[in-house]
Amino acid sequence: MLLSVFGTPSALMYGGLNLVRNLTELGVGAHKLANANTTDELRKTLADLKLGDQAKVVFYSDLPSAELCALFIKSRAPIVLFIDNFDDVVGYVRDARGMSFADSARLASRSFCALEPVIRSDLVLKFDARTYQRPVREVLREIAEFFGTKLPEANLDRVVASLIEEAGKASVSDYLFRAFPAAKLPGNSLHRMQPEDRRVVTQLLKPYSAVAAGQSFERMEWPISMFMDSADPTRPFSGRVELLGPARFLAYGPYLHLTPGKWCADVVFEIAENHSGNLLYADVYAGEILSVINTPLPPDGTYQFQIFFEIEDPLEPVQLRFQTLSGAIEGVMTFNRVELRKIEN
Repeated sequence: MLLSVFGTPSALMYGGLNLVRNLTELGVGAHKLANANTTDELRKTLADLKLGDQAKVVFYSDLPSAELCALFIKSRAPIVLFIDNFDDVVGYVRDARGMSFADSARLASRSFCALEPVIRSDLVLKFDARTYQRPVREVLREIAEFFGTKLPEANLDRVVASLIEEAGKASVSDYLFRAFPAAKLPGNSLHRMQPEDRRVVTQLLKPYSAVAAGQSFERMEWPISMFMDSADPTRPFSGRVELLGPARFLAYGPYLHLTPGKWCADVVFEIAENHSGNLLYADVYAGEILSVINTPLPPDGTYQFQIFFEIEDPLEPVQLRFQTLSGAIEGVMTFNRVELRKIEN
């Protein structure tokens, strides 16, 4: 018996995994726990466990490769999916793992894009942020029925009691707050963020929420502040770069993730005092260079260009890189907007 759990790297996912494990252990019998994010990892994990024909396995993944998702979907294996809101995943990862805000947002984007095929599957039992307010008993019963197991009330009582002492009508949030110190109610993480971080997450919330809802991920604006100034990648990026100096990379980023398909990036920038002229090189990089353009830099004004590319692997972070191809003695370039549009799945 193989019970599969997928989800975002967040309290709801890890708490949900414990629900499934305790339900299996006390309701069905002893089990093995298996974790993998690629098919190679899965083969190795299952081989190391030395499973017999009657073994019960609870498998989980929070950053699955496209190949691993396809394997589980093709097998028609029932999957329980626990998916927190994008802003809550960012907050949880930041607090639980001690990551920077930017890296937390990047990891959250990676998970949502990786999980897209599972989210769209018709064999998924999905639990989202609304689950926090539901009784633990009710969620456990629904999972058991989904996996085809009819548990007597006494067994269900034992499972609930194994998770939270004050069983009764305890909600999922009651359990999560006791088991995971970084767990927060949905929306709480966003309100606790610094104003600039909150602005960035709000900007990313709509497109990644569309992925979570199983809808088409069609358009998003990349936050300029998540790009990096090559002169000092550690400082916050204002979008303004001095052209004075040798030919070099000016800026790159934001290392966010996109779903597979064909995309177009619309770049709007402002140039000032570039009297000696220059040539701007821009490429899209995700494990390899996906597309390249060269465009002259005029002396002054606001300009726009487009660059087309195709994403195959949602686990590869995407960056747009800008560089000048010759030295400059003056000039300032300001990045105003980078908007992504999906043009074909």
